[in-house]
Parts: sequence; C-alpha cells; structure tokens
Amino acid sequence: MDVSITKQALKRLEEQSKLSPSAVSRFRKKIYQIVSGDVCAGEIAKMHGHQRIFRIRFNISLRIIATVVKTEQGTQFRILDFVTHDQMDRGKYVTNPVDVQDFKNELKDDKEIANAIDFICSNENLQVDESDFEALRDDFYLHVPDPDKNQNPDLWLSSEQKQFVEKEMPVLLTGSAGSGKTTILIYHALRKSLENIDNRVLYVTYNKFLQKEAERIAKEVFPNYPPNLKFCHYLELCTDYVEGSQFDEIAEINQQRFIREFYRTHSNIFRGVDPVSVWQEIRNLIKGSASSTENDNVLLSIDEYAQSRNDTSLSDWDIHKDVYNIAKIYQGWLTSQNYWDEIDITHKALKQIGSVVDGKYSAIYCDEIQDLTKNQISLLLRLLGHDYVNVPEFFFTGDPAQIINPSGFSWNKVKALIYSSYSDLPRYRPVKHDELKLNFRSAESIVNLGSKILEFNDGYTELLSQEAHRKGGDMPLVVSIAEPDILRDNDDFGSRN
Repeated sequence: MDVSITKQALKRLEEQSKLSPSAVSRFRKKIYQIVSGDVCAGEIAKMHGHQRIFRIRFNISLRIIATVVKTEQGTQFRILDFVTHDQMDRGKYVTNPVDVQDFKNELKDDKEIANAIDFICSNENLQVDESDFEALRDDFYLHVPDPDKNQNPDLWLSSEQKQFVEKEMPVLLTGSAGSGKTTILIYHALRKSLENIDNRVLYVTYNKFLQKEAERIAKEVFPNYPPNLKFCHYLELCTDYVEGSQFDEIAEINQQRFIREFYRTHSNIFRGVDPVSVWQEIRNLIKGSASSTENDNVLLSIDEYAQSRNDTSLSDWDIHKDVYNIAKIYQGWLTSQNYWDEIDITHKALKQIGSVVDGKYSAIYCDEIQDLTKNQISLLLRLLGHDYVNVPEFFFTGDPAQIINPSGFSWNKVKALIYSSYSDLPRYRPVKHDELKLNFRSAESIVNLGSKILEFNDGYTELLSQEAHRKGGDMPLVVSIAEPDILRDNDDFGSRN
C-alpha cells in the first residue's frame, strides 16, 4: 500500500520530533504497523462525522490523523495531520471508538475502501486540498526485511538499498558515510549464504572493529546465520595461508610503530622528508603494488618504481630515489628485527596460494575496500572460485573520502585489477561502480558542510558529494580553520538549507 502525507502533517512531524534518527525510526515503524494492520485495541478511533477518518495513537502525547482511499493509482494510506493530545481534547478532532478488526479489514479489502477525498477537502478542521498530498519518499518509508520480527528500524532498507541487496554480483558500490553500505553488504551476504549451504561466503574488512560490528548486525538480523558465512578482518584472513609463528602479532609494524621505532632511529636518512608520506609510499606502491608479488624481496625494483610515477602519493617526485633507498633500509631493518608489516604477510599469503585461482570462496564481500592496497585486493580476487566462463561473484563497497589507512585507492585501479584477472573469460563484461549518495547518519547542516569541504579537493574526482536524509540542523560550529575566507565565501551549508 502506498503512503502519502500532507505538507502540513510533515511540517508538524518535523516540529515535534526535529526528525532525529530515533524519532524517524519510531515513525517508520508505526506507519509500517498501521498499513500492515498490526495495531492494538485503543490505538484507533474514527473521527466523528465520517467513518473513513481515523485518529491513531503515535505516542503518549501525539496522534496521527489519517484515512485510507482508493485513487486511480491504487489504494493509499494518507496521513492528514499530526497533532498533540491536547488538540484532541479541545475537540478539534471529535472521535468515536472503532473496532480494531474492522480497521484491519478495511486496510486489506480494496472493495470496502471508499473514496474520502471530497470529505477531506471540505472539512474545515483539516483544511487540505488534493494538491497538498505528496508521497512519502521511499527513503522515509522503509522496507522491513522480516516484518514478523520486532526488528531495529535502523536496519530497515530504503528502496535504493533494497535494490542493491537484490542485485546480481559482481558489484562495486561507493557511498558516503552513513549511506548504509555495511547494512547492504551484510543482507546480501546473508542472502547468498542462505541460498545454498554449499556456498562458501566471506565477509572481510580491513578494520577488526568493523568486522565485529558486522557480525553483531548479522546476528541481530539472523541470530542463527549459517556457518558457511565467515566474518574476518584482513590480517586474520592472511593467517589462513601462512605459518602463524612467522607473523607474531607483537612483531607487527604499522604506521605508528614505523614512526616511533624506525624513523626515530634512522631520522638521518630521511633528510627532512615527512615519515608519514614515506610510509604511505612504501605501503601503497613500493611494497603494496600488485606487481611486487613477483619479487622475492617484496619490493619493486628501482626501474619498476620509476615507471610507476602516475601512482605515487609523493608531492615531489624528485625525492623518489631517496624514498626508495629508505624503503630498502626499512625492509632490511624488518628482517634483522624479526618484524613484519601487513604487506609482508600479504606477499607470503600470495606466494602460498600461487598463480592459480584457489577458489576457496563462492563469493567475497569486502567492506571499506579503500583501506586495502592493490596487492591486498589481488589476494581477495585470487581466493574467488569461478567457472572459467563468468566473472566470479564479489561485492566490494568503499568511499574514497573515508580512507583511514591511505592506500592509493581509486575505483579505476580496482577495475584495472579486475580486468587483468578476468578479461580473458568468455563472458567477461566490464564492472561499473554504482553510487549511494543519501546520508542517514548526520543532519543536513553537517552533511552539507562535508560536501563543501570535498569541493576544495580539485585533484580527486572520485570523492562523493552527499545528500542528507535528515533535514535541518543547527549551523555547524567550526572550532578552527586554516582559511577563514572559506566560510565567508561558502556560507550555504547552514540550517536554512
């Protein structure tokens, strides 16, 4: 059943709830219960003078005034007003009790639904016209995957999200923070694992905390999800293919330890070069490029590195030879100290797998793929099984604006890896990446500020401008900023928008 709402009712809803995420979730749930006929005795009353107008209890202080009508487009549940209990008591909406079962029957039986438009438009208390109605957009009235369960409304799906849950793989999906990428990925992975118990399905992400959160969501959606769905973080995945004693967690070097332990004891070789930039260049390119897996020493040769200028993260290419020299010394230091980094374990795992596709997993889901290097993405592709005819099944999500571990990521590089891996398959087709733009997490004022900031990054075209689901919000408080003129010249991200 379609749902529509008057502008007056929507405005009053916004005034009463400020459209906070929790308030929107409660409203969605209530509307779903109503159109499903899942209402309790005492929650429904008919408006005096007409049997087609209902007063529905929303919470202790607010009431929904609504009707069910039949139009040329079909049956509609129409929300006419959203009023306080005090307004009801003052007699604005005089009501008669109604039997809940009668209300349920009216919702379900099209033949019994009368056209109440004439009454609605002539009633002086309602003061609405047919033109005042507008459909609740799909992202407001969400899909409930399992309506028989009292499910967390934040896990309901918009129509756009539902479309991707049902989309055939392979899929590349980019979306801003709060757009629902993780939820989509989990629903799709659950669906795939439930299709066939023989499907070996992997959900992997770089961040171990996100992995735990994904497992929590999966258990909330499907408490007894099948054992053929595996959740793990990237380094945990690598340990399936290497001898654990070689890669003791205590001996792992990350960016923080690189600066604290290597840079501080070798600062003389850096010659003023930023150690963070050096770490990123080593991780992303000198060690982290896909071609480095062909070298026993894990590093690109100096000639290969020189040919990779287009992929560098260095702001000044003139120092690339110095950076390469640092990389060689760093790799020797790792060996001498029995230390390792994530590219070392990736390299070892790739060597163990070999050049032939391992085929361990029927489908792989990778969340926040922007945190992985080309080398690490290559490992995921190697683990996919396929029929040597079609491109295997994978679903990768990411957002270049959210990179917490700089990797030199771009969707074009991912597509190039896919092409090099599968272009010789008889049914190969280029994989395009889709976009989610709606942000469900933050208020409009915050989202607009973030989008404005992205506009200043002229050198990166894959950053995704966001749109807010939650309208309004106070003007963001800027604590400090390097260029004060930016705010004066771009003052259109306040609450008025």
